[in-house]
Amino acid sequence: INHQTISDPHPPPKLNNALNLLVIGSDSRSGKNGKIGGPAQGQRSDTVMVAHISPGGGRITGLNFPRDTVVPSSACPSEPGGSPAQSPAVGSVEQLNSSFAAGGANCLWLTIEHITHIHLDNFIQLNFTGFISVINAVGGVRICVPYAIHKTYYDRLKLSAGSHLLKGYQALEFWREREDLGQGSDLQRIQRDQL
Repeated sequence: INHQTISDPHPPPKLNNALNLLVIGSDSRSGKNGKIGGPAQGQRSDTVMVAHISPGGGRITGLNFPRDTVVPSSACPSEPGGSPAQSPAVGSVEQLNSSFAAGGANCLWLTIEHITHIHLDNFIQLNFTGFISVINAVGGVRICVPYAIHKTYYDRLKLSAGSHLLKGYQALEFWREREDLGQGSDLQRIQRDQL
């Protein structure tokens, strides 16, 4: 992906040698992801984050955007073999998640740059199997839950109260958990994204 494929003639300038990566969580059901997430058409993103890696790589800061953030609708070209084009609608708005669902990663990139004026250098898009691979590659993630989780609406995650090292599919279930860890709000998802 590059700015030649995005219909923004004036992207934000790159101010220094920091690296800004757009991190996108995709619930696409293509391939093995369909067995994990169940049937659903298209793709959506509950996770939209800019990872700012400071010059020299000494520090990483994550800036999350709630999926339900209302943003201007952008004109976005189609992606080869992927998302259809999104036509501009003057004065219209949509939820950030819709920018990705309708226009794909290109459209989400354009939208985030437009609303933040942050120059983005590249993006990472993780589906369910990609998330599992990343978690396993870093040796899992340690969490601490204040109470036992016995059953959820979406998954079969079961954890006792206390500390756990989650790997693979179990980490994905925790990340996607909606009911037992609160009301399923954007802010609660963001807390798990940051973790």
